[in-house]
Amino acid sequence: MQSRRDFTIEEARRSRISEGTRAGYASGINQIVIWAQRNGESRLLMPSPDYADKSTLDLSIFSYWDFLDFLQWTVRNKPTITAQTLSGYRSALKSLYKDQKVELPAAYNDDMKEIFSGIKKRLAKDLQTGRIVDSGKRPLTFSMFEDLCGKSLVLQDGGFTHLFLILTWNLMCRSQSTETVRFDHISSEEDAIGFTFFKSKTKQEGETIKDPKHCYANPFKPSVCLFVALGVYLACNSQIPSENLFPGSRQKV
Repeated sequence: MQSRRDFTIEEARRSRISEGTRAGYASGINQIVIWAQRNGESRLLMPSPDYADKSTLDLSIFSYWDFLDFLQWTVRNKPTITAQTLSGYRSALKSLYKDQKVELPAAYNDDMKEIFSGIKKRLAKDLQTGRIVDSGKRPLTFSMFEDLCGKSLVLQDGGFTHLFLILTWNLMCRSQSTETVRFDHISSEEDAIGFTFFKSKTKQEGETIKDPKHCYANPFKPSVCLFVALGVYLACNSQIPSENLFPGSRQKV
């Protein structure tokens, strides 16, 4: 068990969002920084305390109206921009206000809602009329999943890719969650295998997560069966320590 002797209050403050989300926010802020630099608004910037030789927004100068100018410029100059991406910029900026301990202007909660409602309707209209092409994600169909399983089964990687793919599909989770599965998170649930997550994308603090997710065998299609995939993986990797199911760092397909 890991020690918590290095715990600090500042760490707790930073842990309000995951490292992956924080990296995404940093990318969003960087887009606003690039906009400011291209438009001769370097006065809105200051050296970043987190990244050497990089700039961030100086929220003592950067105003709500500057963000609206950024949104307008982005929609005009990036034809494939989505409302979700724009919303990500807004979330990144709100997080930066907390990091810099600057009070968030009330307009971000009131006026911004109206603006984003209008943006979403405009982008939806442009999609409907064909002015822009939808570049969003497409769902993975079962037939495509089945094809991927067949291809992953013949890889010479000790069954890693095959199990990672099938486990992620069965758990209906993100790869970041799959890679953190531990042996003590796995349980026998009568005719199923249970996997318990104590933290997820939508439940970051873990209070309501108690019951394991149940995964069942598929005896009619062994190539997509989790039980078969797990058996092959464990048989090929008998020296795995009794901790993480996927040992190592950043184990993603």
